[in-house]
Amino acid sequence: MRNVVYILIFGILIFLISCKQNDKKNEMYNENRELVPNPEGQIMDKVTVADNEIKCNFDKLLNDPKTPKLAQELFNNTAKYSEEPLLYFGKLKDKDKATREFYFRVLTNSYKISDGAYSEGLGNLGKEFIEDNPKDFALFFDNKVCFNETDLKVWAKIVLLEFEIIDENIETGKGKPLVNGYCKKLIKDSENYSESQKTTIKKFCNFLQNEWGDFLKHID
Repeated sequence: MRNVVYILIFGILIFLISCKQNDKKNEMYNENRELVPNPEGQIMDKVTVADNEIKCNFDKLLNDPKTPKLAQELFNNTAKYSEEPLLYFGKLKDKDKATREFYFRVLTNSYKISDGAYSEGLGNLGKEFIEDNPKDFALFFDNKVCFNETDLKVWAKIVLLEFEIIDENIETGKGKPLVNGYCKKLIKDSENYSESQKTTIKKFCNFLQNEWGDFLKHID
């Protein structure tokens, strides 16, 4: 009888120790699960899930001597005005996913230095890229470790740069805003996308239309 009691006590102790270890593991998992992207474009901290590491890491491209110095500076938000980043739009169609995402980050960050001729070029090429490649655009935001809603809002501001120039209805006050037709087409084109991609397109259009509304409020 005494042996049975010892066995039961031993079993209970093993169970309690196991539960405590699992709680500790869960706590460590929560502490290491840093999924929020850095809106400033810095390299993300790694996320540990079991023994697998997920990392938004562009070290290879940043350290590659073939990577333009300006692209590195834009990534790190240390760049000054230049029109060179317009050439990087071609990189968004690169066969290598990491390269596409790196230059998408670079172009997103370049909005901060947009002015003059670069501002016009950025708006024009940004609008055309999304219009011609809506699914590719939405795919970037499937990578939620690297790109978030802050970045999506930046792209709405980028596209607005073009609509501020081309929408003649601003002066006449007649006709529907061009952004409406633009967004209507994007949403229609996304009908067969994944749910997350549909959501990205809809959010982008909401941000763009809100930016347009704010723009109109500040016109004299």
